[in-house]
Amino acid sequence: MTTESSSPVEKKGRSRPRKIPKCRYCCAVSPLKDLVQDQLASFQKCLSDLESEFKAQIDELQESVALLREQAERQHPGSLPAALVPEGGHDLSDPVSSNSQ
Repeated sequence: MTTESSSPVEKKGRSRPRKIPKCRYCCAVSPLKDLVQDQLASFQKCLSDLESEFKAQIDELQESVALLREQAERQHPGSLPAALVPEGGHDLSDPVSSNSQ
């Protein structure tokens, strides 16, 4: 008799019981669940990084608009209506109200 036997059925006499999970569904789903949770965490991190990047770009654009407004005011004082270039930039969270003015 060899001890390298892969199946306890091949052994005669005392054999160890096979370790069969009581719930095959849980054992099959658990690795998949872990994979999905890892992917979700990765997606959330990516989303958070993109959000931070977009906020930084929005801040840069608002600064650029303010600088352009100041430059235009210096070159042509009083020629820009305040409604076209609002102080502090546009409220990007509510584009409808900023367009209706």
